Amino acid sequence: MFIGRKRELNELNDAALSSRFEMPILYGRRRIGKTELIKEFIKGKKSIFFTAVQSTAKVNLELLTVAINACESKHKIIGELNNISDAFLVVAQIARESSTPLIFVIDEFPYLAKSDSSVPSVLQMVIDHHYHEIPNLMLLLCGSSMSFMEKQVLGYESPLYGRRTSQFRIMPFTAFEARQFLPDINNEDFLTIYGLTGGVPMYLSHMDNDSTLKDNLLNHFFRRNCFLIEEPEAFLKQELSNPENYYAILKSIAGGATSFNDIQMKTGLTASSLTDNLRKLNELGIVEKIFPLGVRKRSAAIYQIIDGLFAFWFNMVPKNLIYIEQDKYDIVWDAIQDNLRLFTSKVFEKLAVQWIKSKIGDKIFNVVIQEIGSWWGKNPLIHSNTSPQHEIDILAFGQVPGDVLIAECKWRNEPVESDVIDMLITRSGFFPAGKRDCIIFSKSGFTVDAIKTGEELKIKLVRYDEMIS
Repeated sequence: MFIGRKRELNELNDAALSSRFEMPILYGRRRIGKTELIKEFIKGKKSIFFTAVQSTAKVNLELLTVAINACESKHKIIGELNNISDAFLVVAQIARESSTPLIFVIDEFPYLAKSDSSVPSVLQMVIDHHYHEIPNLMLLLCGSSMSFMEKQVLGYESPLYGRRTSQFRIMPFTAFEARQFLPDINNEDFLTIYGLTGGVPMYLSHMDNDSTLKDNLLNHFFRRNCFLIEEPEAFLKQELSNPENYYAILKSIAGGATSFNDIQMKTGLTASSLTDNLRKLNELGIVEKIFPLGVRKRSAAIYQIIDGLFAFWFNMVPKNLIYIEQDKYDIVWDAIQDNLRLFTSKVFEKLAVQWIKSKIGDKIFNVVIQEIGSWWGKNPLIHSNTSPQHEIDILAFGQVPGDVLIAECKWRNEPVESDVIDMLITRSGFFPAGKRDCIIFSKSGFTVDAIKTGEELKIKLVRYDEMIS
């Protein structure tokens, strides 16, 4: 069963039926489901599906020839073509004589371009002089190399700049979408699994819907040579040169070194190398540089591992590797319990942000949200070096200056008490506000006193079960 991606499918289908040449660009990190989305899109449509490989230009041209010949058409390529331009022109011939739309897919386009540096320029020429005049032709370029797709395809200096008619950056599933993969796992266990898979379809597909959290983790994550325990290191080796540097960076961030200086001290890398490495990890969607919302001071920035699998792996695997190698699964399970709860509490905060975004437009908030994030620092209304540090799980600014939404997330087994509401009200006062929304999200509900206080102060109290249902 194909899950999710309804918006992307609808837009691609609309484009396929347009009366002009279409060139959508589709990109996103590996394992995110780009190819599956394209396969679903071209079902029942006339198509040429070519997947480039990390090889020579000659090999890729041979594979493209096979893909073209697999399309039902009187135009067949006999023998070997001399160059990629000839192959692209055969596609134009097939499209011109087709009574139905033709979808020409080049998957992993960066591999093709790297095997033959002339490909982007050649393709530009073919688009401008041939494809652009064919109203029933769609050229769909797809790639996993984020930096290549954004710079060499969508970037201003690319020969292909200005040719795209739409673009799709394929993102991980939200928790609400991922729930369709695992509908029978209990809510609490599901959130942990969603967090460690990061909403990546490939990783979700390895989880068993009829197994417990413990069995899923021990069978698919903490067992030697299984896919998920091998994936982070394999991913780094495939995508990056000097993967050992990136391993050291991720290990230091997972260990609590979140500022640039702390990461540099832990890894021993030079400032220029660390800057470049962090930029590449950001392009891959693994690490993000985060500021407190509304603050852009360099000293306030921290680095976080935002990819769920990498965050889980670097928090759980290295310190337990000796037990994993000895197949001591019960020891591993006992060892990760405290970290597992902390990990899931962070996932709960991400879910709360998704829930808030999903409710935009439903008129349940007073604030019309413009940007959302988190906040940490000293009370901005008190100018003192001795004032304590505070953290706000979720902070959003409204379109109207002064409007704020502030939220607290509690992933614990006890119901939230009214003191949490008092703290939230205090921290909301850090931001002089016009309209104001205050929300508390709780795994285990709220005490009677908290519910009463929430009603009196018009605080929204949201249970986890309500969020995920």
